Amino acid sequence: MYLKAKAYLIVSTVIFTLVAAMHLIRLVLGWSVQLGMTSVPLWVSVLAMLISAGVALWGLSLARRV
Repeated sequence: MYLKAKAYLIVSTVIFTLVAAMHLIRLVLGWSVQLGMTSVPLWVSVLAMLISAGVALWGLSLARRV
């Protein structure tokens, strides 16, 4: 049981780390994102990067406990 929980936490930590890294890359390179007719501002990536990095750190701390 614990092995499955730890594997889940590690996989989700890696995914959220990759999401945070992609938002950081968007910020550094200044990539624009267009959703339909709406342009997504860079501050959205700042917020998304902080949230996804926080969730990744949370998952890492939980994986160490299991």
